[in-house]
Amino acid sequence: MHVLGLIVEYNPFHNGHLYHIEQARKKSNADVVITIMSGQFLQRGEPAIIDKFTRSKMAVLHGSDLVIELPTIYAIQHRDLFCFSAVSILNALGVDTIIFGSESGDIIPFLELVASEHDQKEKLDQIIQGELREGKSYPKAYSNALKELGILAMEDHLPNNSLGIGYVRAVSEINPNIKIDTIKRQQTDYHTTNLSSPIASATSIRQAIKQAGLRSSLAEIQTTMPDKAYQLLEDHEDVFHDLNDYYPFIQHKLLTTAPIALKQIHGMVEGIEHRLITAAKKASTVTSFIDSVKTKRYTATRIQRLLIHLLLNLDRDTVNRAINLLPHLPMVRSLAQSTKGEQYLNIIKKERPITVLTKVTRDLPEYLDIDIRASQVYHLFNQQKIKREFLPPYRQKGTRD
Repeated sequence: MHVLGLIVEYNPFHNGHLYHIEQARKKSNADVVITIMSGQFLQRGEPAIIDKFTRSKMAVLHGSDLVIELPTIYAIQHRDLFCFSAVSILNALGVDTIIFGSESGDIIPFLELVASEHDQKEKLDQIIQGELREGKSYPKAYSNALKELGILAMEDHLPNNSLGIGYVRAVSEINPNIKIDTIKRQQTDYHTTNLSSPIASATSIRQAIKQAGLRSSLAEIQTTMPDKAYQLLEDHEDVFHDLNDYYPFIQHKLLTTAPIALKQIHGMVEGIEHRLITAAKKASTVTSFIDSVKTKRYTATRIQRLLIHLLLNLDRDTVNRAINLLPHLPMVRSLAQSTKGEQYLNIIKKERPITVLTKVTRDLPEYLDIDIRASQVYHLFNQQKIKREFLPPYRQKGTRD
């Protein structure tokens, strides 16, 4: 049996994602497709536009057999930890192939770059540390180090290439027997905001919704998504989420918590808590807040991730305990599964060293209990906007086709 692993966010699911699933299944000759998907909060430090259950249903309707939630505490981390945790789960679930999207569609440069990193690790680390001491952000320090050593094989600053490097590195560390490959992204890149093509980026879809609303952008958006995915998006148009919706909660936290307590939040280093407090007193939106805080060293994305840690009250010790469990997580959660996915769950139960929950109870390991907290915080916005009670996440079951 060939088992394919994909690492996704589907924010929201669009035609490019459908192409990825179809081509990856074909290229790997997969019998089962497992997707590892971020939950309510995403790697760039923002809430998903719609909830994880709706997005997982989109995935199963369009080719995924089993959607496993990447626990929030890993989903909102920097590239390397995000990739390492996702690959750790796929390895435990028994995948033999992982395929990601990239700008080039050629796996060789990724393999060569990671091999060169390994061969020159000591020098690479020294250069990166020097760049960081000069006030550079980690992505910039890393890119400069690659250039200095002459091992820059691609535009590593492009999001999909950057994640691809992380996936290849994680596979080499966790299980080199997993085959890793890539498929060329079609037409648009991650940051494109143009909706003129049937294959548009998730960024462009979210931007159109944010600026004009779903109804105003109906014709353009509908052409960029499979019909069933669009219908699910339309069904949830009254509860689209944006980081700015959570700014009052973030602002309240910053203005009512002592700096010494804020310092315990994961990522709160070098006295940045004082900079955040100052910004919270002045900024009326999360956009203006981030603009006033970001520096060359602290990118907007890094600040956003820090804000999600603050919002969820994730302290340094809690995150470190979760990191120390990798790469051998004992338990994960299925958000959705097809009939074939349910059959594979039986195989996992008998043969794999990991438990997959399809129904969540209150008795959970700490890192999964944080997912409950994340959903409760995520749905605070729902209650505010539409005055609707939400079903507690421990009572929701994974969906199926």
